[in-house]
Formats: sequence, C-alpha cells, structure tokens
Amino acid sequence: MWQMHALTGEERYQEIARWSEEKLDTCFLHYDMMDHDNGFKWLPTAVADYRVTGNERSKKRGLLAAEVLAGRYNSAGKFIRAWEDSTAAAIAACGLIELSKLSDGRQSDIYLNAAMKLLQALEAHSFNWNEGQDNFLTKCTGAYHDKEHEFSIIYGDYFFLEALMKLCGKELFIW
Repeated sequence: MWQMHALTGEERYQEIARWSEEKLDTCFLHYDMMDHDNGFKWLPTAVADYRVTGNERSKKRGLLAAEVLAGRYNSAGKFIRAWEDSTAAAIAACGLIELSKLSDGRQSDIYLNAAMKLLQALEAHSFNWNEGQDNFLTKCTGAYHDKEHEFSIIYGDYFFLEALMKLCGKELFIW
C-alpha cells in the first residue's frame, strides 16, 4: 500500500497501510505467527511507514520483527530457518533489476533480460486478472507438501509490484 501511495499520492493507501501494520501486532502476541517471513511482513508495512513518514512507533515494530527474525538464524549452518522464499521469481526479478542498474553494458542487459523473462512468465502463468480479488499473483506455495498449498502470498505481490515500479523508474526504495 505504501507503494500505491507513492505512485498515486492517494491518502486511502496510506490509511490501509497503517491499518495493515497495526493488524500485524497480533503476530507479536502469538509466537507461532512469528516466522522467517517477518522481514516480508514488516518491511512493506512498518519499515516503509518509518522511512516515508518518520513514524517512531513503526520503527519500533520493524526493529522488534528484526530481532525475532535474527533468532531464527542458525549459526552452525549460517542460514535462517525457512520452509516456504513460491514467490522466488518476483523476488529474483527485483534483485536482477538492481544488479542491472549496478552493472554496465552487456552484463547489465543480461540481468535486465533475465528479470523481464521472469516477470513475463509470472504474467503469463500466475497473474490474477480478476479485479474482484486483492492479489496479483496466484499459484503461490506456502508449504509444498501440504494438500492445499497453492494460494496468494502478499510478499509475492509486493515484489511483483516493486519490480514493475523499478522498471518504470518510480520505485519506493525501502530496503
């Protein structure tokens, strides 16, 4: 919603973003809701709010989520415990666009072309064109081995939109 607010300037997106951020407070009270997605939950909400508006309460939420995420780090294996990244194509596209901006010539083109292929594949095979639904991407995976494992995941939508905004030169850089 902060991205939509940055694109349009419409206050309703800021209001929805703040409502979503406050709704996430429930996760802090239920440890089973705190997982490797903490960065994906609070970066586009609390951290974006703090970076855009300077909201100190949002800064505290973001720092608390980061502390919980750090607790998932396995120092022996040097990884964060996780089990889901299904939205990897959208996340990878964002990273490849960034690499393209940091590279020159042919190398830059290679990264940008790879990002475009990922985004085109998402649009062709996973994009939800139904205006009556909230999500952009379909066929996301929460836990692959679960019987019901394909559904929308908000951070897939976030990174898909971020990639498009990067391509248009209108990104809201919150990282």
